Amino acid sequence: MQNLLKTPTGIKGLDEITDGGLPQGRPTLICGGTGCGKTLLAMEFLVRGATQFNEPGLFMSFEEKSDELTTNFASLGFDLIELIDQNRLTIDHVHLDPSEIEETGEYDLEGLLIRIGYAIHSIGAKRVVLDTIEALFSGFSNESQLAVYSHGFKVGEISSRYIRREEAGEELLLYTSHTRINADFLVTSYTLEGDEEARIGPEGTRSYRKEWRENGERHLVDGVFDAGVFRCVSSGAGGTRRTFTFPRESYDFTTMDCPELRIRGEGELLTVRLLDLETCEVVTRSYRWVRTERLTVNGATELFRVVEFHDKNKGGTRWIAPDKVGVRIARQDGTSRKGGYSVRAMDHVR
Repeated sequence: MQNLLKTPTGIKGLDEITDGGLPQGRPTLICGGTGCGKTLLAMEFLVRGATQFNEPGLFMSFEEKSDELTTNFASLGFDLIELIDQNRLTIDHVHLDPSEIEETGEYDLEGLLIRIGYAIHSIGAKRVVLDTIEALFSGFSNESQLAVYSHGFKVGEISSRYIRREEAGEELLLYTSHTRINADFLVTSYTLEGDEEARIGPEGTRSYRKEWRENGERHLVDGVFDAGVFRCVSSGAGGTRRTFTFPRESYDFTTMDCPELRIRGEGELLTVRLLDLETCEVVTRSYRWVRTERLTVNGATELFRVVEFHDKNKGGTRWIAPDKVGVRIARQDGTSRKGGYSVRAMDHVR
């Protein structure tokens, strides 16, 4: 068997445990949480390549600017400015502002590839780093189309969209959805149509609004977080109107915060004080990650967490996968005060 050709990184210890370095002529994905050292490893890979193996390098950054990188790495003993002056390193900062991005047509990297090609040829780069890939997609939305089932029959659809936007220097997650249900059975019927939207910041839900008609009656929940308090106004059947206030210390999460994503491993139980924004009340809800299943959604096969949840009003199981934009739901089966239901991604394949 022919051995895989390797490119030595020059990083002490890494070449030994990788049996010679990184695969030659192939991309390598470095994964890890914020602050774990991904950028440090990538930049040292370029610096060692330039100084030890005469291989110039390109560092294309989508987050930190060139002067920020040179200053930060100078404190670690890396003179990036000298390498840049010697044409052994080039740093290209690509500014990405999610608020300036508009989605049109299919995602196309041709412009970026042209820019990378130009930077490579300018110094004859042999090593290339893109930091970070996830930043390329941060301004794009995660859309899903779900089918709603009752008693085994499809009775409606839910379309939802997550998108990240920057407002006043802060990154927010914007969520919108539209629900349409028309369940017409022999002895009973049920109709619902409504819209839901939320703005979610680093500390939790900033605002929430849901307006819907249920069996012809209009309902509205409108809430906003301000000065440490979440205030909700709820109006329903017969024009009744009620106002609720929830101090931040009275709840851990809202229903829009996806607390189940905080579960770290299978079998773990998480119990939280949950502000249910639809019913305007704080309930005790438990979540348990019971197993992991491989499902195909939107043509891609990936692992989904199977999470059971329960509180005094609702219970069920959902199949979810976190991503950099929001969370993807492949399926949800449950019960509420209105009865049982099942929600599945439109192209969900078992």
